[in-house]
Amino acid sequence: FDKVSLQSATCAIRAVMYGAWFLVAASLVHRKEERHSLLETMQSMWLGWRDLRAWGLLLFSAVGSGALAGLLQQKGQATLSASETNIILSSEPIWAGMFAWLFLGELLSPKENVGGLLIFSAAIVATGALDGLLPITKISGKRKAKDSSHPPGGE
Repeated sequence: FDKVSLQSATCAIRAVMYGAWFLVAASLVHRKEERHSLLETMQSMWLGWRDLRAWGLLLFSAVGSGALAGLLQQKGQATLSASETNIILSSEPIWAGMFAWLFLGELLSPKENVGGLLIFSAAIVATGALDGLLPITKISGKRKAKDSSHPPGGE
């Protein structure tokens, strides 16, 4: 599939799903609060609906972190191997925690720190950076060499 067409379809499906979610939520709130109209209920659910800056931020988040990020991710996935892509994408929680600390001053819990350390450690192991340094990797390396000497389908 063409990258732009695929990302456009993804964004359109998300927009339809978010719109349906909002309409269902608005109808549930409307029944509960018994406002005059469904439109008033929807307007009360987002107090910034009259603010142009809020609409600009919403548009930026849809285009910037939505569509553009999706296109760049597809380009990266097409360029890198599956294992490299998996390592990069699985490091997303680490980056989120670092940026939350850096920009918002948020601190991670001990469990979150251990989880980030596990993800980081798994990425190092997956890249093969430790190959030959640990006894376990030396054994698995010998197995790979031994297995590769046999022709496929035979012993």
